[in-house]
Amino acid sequence: MRLSAFIKSSASFLLLISALEASGAKPPVEDPWVTETVRGQFRPPGEQVSGPAADPFAPEYIPPPSPPRLPVTTDSSEKWEESIKKCTQWNAAALEELGVTLPPGTLFLWDASTSSLAIHTQSSVMPQIRKLARRSLTSAPETISVHATVLEGRQNALLPILEETYTSSDHRAVSNRLKGLVAEGKVRAVNEFQLETRAGQRVTAKSGAGTQETLSGQWNATRLQQHITEEYLSGFDLELEASEGTIPEQMEVSFVLKQANTLPTRRREKLAGSGDKTIEVPLADQHNSHLECTTQLVPGTPRIVAAWTPQYEGRPANQDSIHLLMVEANLLPVLAPETPRLKEILAQHAERLKSRAVKTAAVSVEKSAANPLPPGMESRSIKVPAAFLAEHPEDLIKKAEIPLPEGSECVFHSASRTLQVVNTPENLDAIQALADLPRFRGRPVLRHTVHILHGDGPTLRQWSKEMTNTADPASKWQEILKLASAHPEQVKLLELVRTETQSEKRISVFNATEHMLIAPPGKPSDKEAEEDTVKEIQEPAPSFEIQYCHVGLVVQADSIANADGRIIECNLALEYDYAPPTLVPEGPSANQEQYHRAKVATPLVMQSGVPQIVGEWVPLHLPESAGKDLLQIAVLRVDPIWIPESEE
Repeated sequence: MRLSAFIKSSASFLLLISALEASGAKPPVEDPWVTETVRGQFRPPGEQVSGPAADPFAPEYIPPPSPPRLPVTTDSSEKWEESIKKCTQWNAAALEELGVTLPPGTLFLWDASTSSLAIHTQSSVMPQIRKLARRSLTSAPETISVHATVLEGRQNALLPILEETYTSSDHRAVSNRLKGLVAEGKVRAVNEFQLETRAGQRVTAKSGAGTQETLSGQWNATRLQQHITEEYLSGFDLELEASEGTIPEQMEVSFVLKQANTLPTRRREKLAGSGDKTIEVPLADQHNSHLECTTQLVPGTPRIVAAWTPQYEGRPANQDSIHLLMVEANLLPVLAPETPRLKEILAQHAERLKSRAVKTAAVSVEKSAANPLPPGMESRSIKVPAAFLAEHPEDLIKKAEIPLPEGSECVFHSASRTLQVVNTPENLDAIQALADLPRFRGRPVLRHTVHILHGDGPTLRQWSKEMTNTADPASKWQEILKLASAHPEQVKLLELVRTETQSEKRISVFNATEHMLIAPPGKPSDKEAEEDTVKEIQEPAPSFEIQYCHVGLVVQADSIANADGRIIECNLALEYDYAPPTLVPEGPSANQEQYHRAKVATPLVMQSGVPQIVGEWVPLHLPESAGKDLLQIAVLRVDPIWIPESEE
């Protein structure tokens, strides 16, 4: 092209763009042609199949002819082009039956033996084809892949993220932000698990340092003998079971996570021995977090399913870390390797065949142009949830008293679960509202968050009073969180646990340090010593047993949401031991362990997403509380999470 001609054509193009911008119209968005390969098992109209590809309301189908065979590599171009034509007719008919509008020129090349389908079409059509391809693999066995990551960061870095994700089920954007914080050194990955399993089968993974801890024993004059021990893991222990969910394209995941951040804290306590002798018993305090729950996940979508304040030795006042458990699960079909060069071969022949391909699509376009919609009516594609299909969609629309006037249409595409509806705009809006009703969405996942606040008594009492009496408790909650962030010496967030579960299924959280104590003494053992040590034992040997006392938070909750998810009924059991046990110095209970705990067991009726005070107490006998007015408050929030169906 000459320079003058190029300048002239460029100027004309710029004038066209300027005219479009001046008129407010946008230049047409280019929809490029692409060639991709997907894995799928599409079937043309006329074949009755099981699974999501079949229309449950359609009459019995007649089996179609066998699918076209793929030529061998050495066959001529003519044979490959003939195969492409047959594959295109076969798959175009199947996809149009499933509600996909294919642009004229779309081409297919299919190897049925490996479920490999090469497609040459416009880019905008591919997301719908990829989704339908994945759904079509109903006969292929599947494996479940789960990736779990435990992240740790300071409260000022992670609390804002938790605040943002109270009601969301898709944490992809949050996951990317967390990866950025890890790269900046503000958050660290404490542990990672990659687990592969079959549906409905439990898989376990452990990592850390194992130790043997003594539970009971018996002494002779010089050493411990005849003792019982248990193994203790300082690290992570994850048990997980995943299966396909009750809603299609979702997964039900049950997990038990046991975590100990550090090795046990070692100490010794004296036990009276023979005569005036004393024996030192080795004890270990264990710092544990233990969470159990069952939830629903969308394959390929990461989500924070739990958060907690980790247990460390002594839990210093300035220790404000938070741990997050991020989980992503995938259902992976087990298929033969993808056919090599399938996409490349299709691309080689695409240009020659495009003008003559996909007659069905061209006919659809011509038919649409020849038969315009009735006056005042529109055509709309409406996605419906799986529960909508309990009866025929047209019957549901009639029961809802939504008119279907003359000229209206309602075509149901089962594989994509969409209604292609022709009706007035008002009636289309009513049908969309019908499909969005909570009764068709199933029960939500319930996300529970418990906070324990500690601080100045007058400040917390005034806030508690305002929180209880206000019509906007959410804003009061934000006030106390801001105060805790800015002035931890006045109000501090001591404990946080968050986990989620399906409605009517229990959550169980144990987030505490377990102190080993010597049980109150009993009678000396009458058992004879072993034969090789009998000469060493002159008197009955002193014996002991270990008991545990935890310091931290224990929560159990059984919750259920009403039909629209706005009201939550929750049976809550909360126990918070706010200080290690101490010995009673004198009196009838002298030398007995004294515990420092608050317990709440209550049935609650809560508004979803609204923080509610569920417990309030004075932390008695704390060393730092001498002469001070201190208060601790427990706050619970329950959020219903509606898990969307996968769009990809």
